[in-house]
Amino acid sequence: MGRSNAIDTCLQAKLVLKEELQELKEGLNLDMEQNYKKIYDLCFGYEYQDLDLIELIEDENFMTDERVSDYIQRNPDEARLRHFFGKTYTDSIYKMNGYGNLANVNKGDFEDLINSLVEKIEEEIKSEKQESFSM
Repeated sequence: MGRSNAIDTCLQAKLVLKEELQELKEGLNLDMEQNYKKIYDLCFGYEYQDLDLIELIEDENFMTDERVSDYIQRNPDEARLRHFFGKTYTDSIYKMNGYGNLANVNKGDFEDLINSLVEKIEEEIKSEKQESFSM
């Protein structure tokens, strides 16, 4: 009975997180750094659930001003920096594109991220349900 309650609690937490992410998706605003922080903080609070959501967020290569400054210090070559910055406009958060250059972030990037996070959670929920039925 104890294992079943633990599974139920874990499953419930994942369902709550999924709902909170979907609500967050509906409330995204034009402050891209704030959107990022809200998503990150929400997922960080559930990291103990073994979802690896933070890893999924980090795989998206979002870069705050601090990370951009670190990159510039490590790569001072002017020609490389021109490509790195490309056609970006000044902002407080960017995304590294597939070519290793900065790209500005838009609401769609966060909608896609939330969709990926929800998909990961749904996979975990399905797996847990199958596990609990096989007991």
